[in-house]
Parts: sequence; C-alpha cells; structure tokens
Amino acid sequence: MVFKRMLILALASSTVALAFNALRGEGGIPLIAKHPYEIFIPCPEARVEVAPITPDDVPEEGVLFVDARPQARYARGHIPGARSLPYDDLFDPSPQALKGLLAAHAKLIVVYGALDGALDTGYALAMDLVAKGVRGARPLEGGVEAWAASGRPFEGHLGDDEAAEGQAVSP
Repeated sequence: MVFKRMLILALASSTVALAFNALRGEGGIPLIAKHPYEIFIPCPEARVEVAPITPDDVPEEGVLFVDARPQARYARGHIPGARSLPYDDLFDPSPQALKGLLAAHAKLIVVYGALDGALDTGYALAMDLVAKGVRGARPLEGGVEAWAASGRPFEGHLGDDEAAEGQAVSP
C-alpha cells in the first residue's frame, strides 16, 4: 500500500514538473542536452601560478594582448590590437572565447587588467586561462598602468580611476 502511494506521488510530481517546464518560455529547459559539454582540460578548477611579464620584456611580434578590464574601460583605452575578455570571478570565460584565443596561434598571450580591490584582474584571468589549457598566457606586471607609463603604444586614455590605482599587485 505504501509503495503504491509513493509511486502515485512520484508520477504526479513528475507530470506536474514536466507540465511546468513545457509552459516556460522558449520551450522550457531541455531534457536532453543539444550540445556536448566542452572541457579543455580535466580539472578546470585547478589554480596555477603564472610568471608575470614586464612591459619591457614583451616582444614586438607574436603577441596577443587580452584586456581583462570591464568593457567600458576597454572602450576608453587599450593596448593596440588587444581583445576584450572582461574577468569575472563568478563565471569562467566562454568556450567560444577560449577557442578564439587558441585560434590566434600567438606564441605569447599577455593578459592585463587593473587593480580591483585587492585583485589584479589580469593576473587572475591569466591563471584561469592557463588552468583551462591556454598555453603561453602571462599577466602583465603592473597592469595597463605600467604599460602606459613605459611609453609603449596605447590607444585612448586611462580613466581617472585607473590612473589613481597605480601599480597593480598579484594576488
């Protein structure tokens, strides 16, 4: 008798759940994945150490720059040719963004950011990229401020908030 009631309850709750899912916008949550889950390396949560690179040590060729700052700061000013990939400590970079970095076939990927509280976003994003299998990613020591101060090419200008931050530090 108890088994029969449990079976009826399970069937009823499954029916209600499927009905609510079907009534959701855009067809609800798919019951079967349409796209395979992509993983670049077996343990994406691995934290690795990466050696920072100074602006003077960055070679002239074979380098891809990645700007880890928010899109608004990138729009104000950035290193020429840099790609914007804002760092977010809650969400990993998308697989499409990672594929785009890998497709560039750069020998060195220099990631720069700005000091955000106690966190250098460039250093944090470089660690995440290396942990995800993007080889050759290194943070720019001192961030975008050090690059601009070194007299290297820079498009636009730094915002007042970045100029006041000074040298960024690694976590």
